[in-house]
Amino acid sequence: MAAPIYALGDELEMDWPLEGGGLGSFRATVIGIAARAPERRQVPGAFRYRLRWRDGTESWVGLRLPHRAVNRTPGAWQKSGDEADHAETPLKAYEDVARFLDAVASSLGKDRGTLKIYDPYFCMGNVVKQLGSLGFYNVYNQPVDFYAAQKASLPEYDVLDRLYRFAAEMAAKQKPSFLLVPNYTIETQLFDDLFSEKDVVFMGPEKRYVYRSPPELRPKLRNKQRKYVAPYVTLWVLVGLPKMKLPTPPGCCPPLRRKAALPPSLRGSAKGSSEAMW
Repeated sequence: MAAPIYALGDELEMDWPLEGGGLGSFRATVIGIAARAPERRQVPGAFRYRLRWRDGTESWVGLRLPHRAVNRTPGAWQKSGDEADHAETPLKAYEDVARFLDAVASSLGKDRGTLKIYDPYFCMGNVVKQLGSLGFYNVYNQPVDFYAAQKASLPEYDVLDRLYRFAAEMAAKQKPSFLLVPNYTIETQLFDDLFSEKDVVFMGPEKRYVYRSPPELRPKLRNKQRKYVAPYVTLWVLVGLPKMKLPTPPGCCPPLRRKAALPPSLRGSAKGSSEAMW
């Protein structure tokens, strides 16, 4: 299946015909993506894009006119981060929560193609490709400083991926949040203070997820070393799910609503600091 050329939040420049003749360049931001009819999804241009233009107007376009991406300049916050923190989540992890995302979409009268997902932590943007391969096209994951953006404004979304404190706030507003975290973080007092067990579901793989550091960010690592950038067990904490029968994805332990019921392989020990949450 063809994949969208652009993702939510991408900026692009289009050459638009002018009334007096010729073409003019206009910039816009992608705020929505929709697949065309099934029989047309295998051909180029199989997606339509909702664009917000510089004057604030919005429109759906098929990108038949000449267009190009506007590259973002990396911020200082990207260059100063710990390179060991840069790792992409494997596709298996997203496959494991796909049916839970389907339930959220259904509760909103949406489907995979129209559900809006916001992942605030940017590595190399592969989360967009990974979820897109599962049919979730409207995923916002941009190289911007989330903590600065949180103080300003956030993109429109239906599901938030990660961030404990923010997830707790969204749960109160009935916005689901899917957090993929080291197992020791759920043993902290901060976690217990933020969440009631009636609001969360715990789910983890039988074999730990293997994260990979992109070669562009850690060029000194050998290929084998790139796979082992997270030397701890991670599990999903699903916050604010709609009422649903909890499915057990292949290769996962059954999802549970009680932390104490988790198998020993998914339990961890708290590090005694709230910093473990972040």
